[in-house]
Amino acid sequence: MVLSLMITLSSCSQKPAKKKPVAKPGHKIVFKIKGLESQELLLAYHHSGKHYISDTIKMNEQGVGTIAGDDFKEKGVYLAVIPSLGNKYFEFLISDQYFTVETNTEDIVKALKFTNSPENEIFTKDMNAMADLRNKTTKMREEASTKDEKTKKATEEEITALNKAFLENRDKIVKENPDMFYTDLLGLMKEIEIPEPPKKDNGELVDSSFGWKYWKKHYWDYTDFSEAGILRTPLFYNKLMDFMTKRTAPIQDSVIVSARKVIDLSRQNDDVFQYTLVTLLNKYANSKIMGDDAVYVDLVKNYYETGLAYWTDSAQLAKMLERANALEPLLLGSVSPELTLRDTTLKMKYRLHDLPSDYTIVFVWDPECGHCKKSAPVLRDFYEKYKDKSILVYSIATINYQELDAWKGFIKEKNLNFINVADPYVETNFRKIYDIASTPQIFVLDKDKKIIAKRIGASQLEEFFFNYFKRNDKVKFEGMEGLTFEKADSTDTH
Repeated sequence: MVLSLMITLSSCSQKPAKKKPVAKPGHKIVFKIKGLESQELLLAYHHSGKHYISDTIKMNEQGVGTIAGDDFKEKGVYLAVIPSLGNKYFEFLISDQYFTVETNTEDIVKALKFTNSPENEIFTKDMNAMADLRNKTTKMREEASTKDEKTKKATEEEITALNKAFLENRDKIVKENPDMFYTDLLGLMKEIEIPEPPKKDNGELVDSSFGWKYWKKHYWDYTDFSEAGILRTPLFYNKLMDFMTKRTAPIQDSVIVSARKVIDLSRQNDDVFQYTLVTLLNKYANSKIMGDDAVYVDLVKNYYETGLAYWTDSAQLAKMLERANALEPLLLGSVSPELTLRDTTLKMKYRLHDLPSDYTIVFVWDPECGHCKKSAPVLRDFYEKYKDKSILVYSIATINYQELDAWKGFIKEKNLNFINVADPYVETNFRKIYDIASTPQIFVLDKDKKIIAKRIGASQLEEFFFNYFKRNDKVKFEGMEGLTFEKADSTDTH
């Protein structure tokens, strides 16, 4: 199989010029594959880290099959898949619209050749050169592994020289073919070269994070967002995910800044803009990481509510806005919505914001909920262990007036020594206010009643407070130093 394009380059030339329009309309791509007579050939393309079939080609008795049409065949990295050979495949580019592909089933890669597609000739030659280089350097390292240090060093220097020559040839490809689609792929793969950081007279770094900042700032320098073909490659999606998850600090504000940056860059092309925005919206709408809903809300407010996401119909937009508006008051760092609910006497009311505690756990539950029956005792044990750290539990039961006995019975059975409240007379709309679609639900508030954690399990509370106190409240952290957990700081909070 042809090697995947998902490799990192450390050298390429600058971002290519905008593409010239194709003069001849339509497309016709002919496949001539010896050994595939009267069989099927599947044509697939890369998209969002997956493969999608675009065409099923019936090969004739001579092993020839054609795809043709009056429209422009979308650019991208495509796969010619042979089902009869266990889905063995080779990759090629569709950029040129009229060309012929030839190979045979005995040796697909070595026999591969193109007619009337200079770009595929360059692509194939470069991929083969890359494969040869990889094989050669791997063999060199294996042979040197048993030798002395001097030999190992000399081997690495030789490998460095070989890599340099290979990358210089790629620089030449880009320089000589600025309008070529493959140049866009090389731009996507380009590794940013970080200059020497500025230093003081004594040699000390002016900014220890200079390299990170420079790299982040220039990450997209060589990406041609005006070319929609980058969407049908394995490169753009992976680069986008890498930027958002590995090259962005896991803090919600930083994630929002990064999302806005790449989305705004993507507006050079409508297809790329739509893809980038929808991909990131779905990523953060479905994220399990606490705090990522802030990114979803920001994207809805800045791109959908403003009308920039022009492809969204009114019904879909209404649902998105409703969801974003429900989430917005409950984002991490927001002051929790106020609640005033009755206790079990139905005479005394407790205002959430009046509770005299440094930390408040809002626990929403139902007496008939199976998960609540398991969570309540865990929360009770946590509370008894740490209530001296100025922690209170504001325990809200989702019961109606007819369920008063079940509520009180549950509290007595589980020995829940909390501030137990409910809204049996439906005097508030707390379920909607706190976006309660299921139970149990837990929110953690600080002294100012700002939300510092939410939608975590009762069993995660000890670890959450361990990490939170360690970072933010050294006094409260006293006595917890010796605690250990299976995964250190497993509660993500961006």
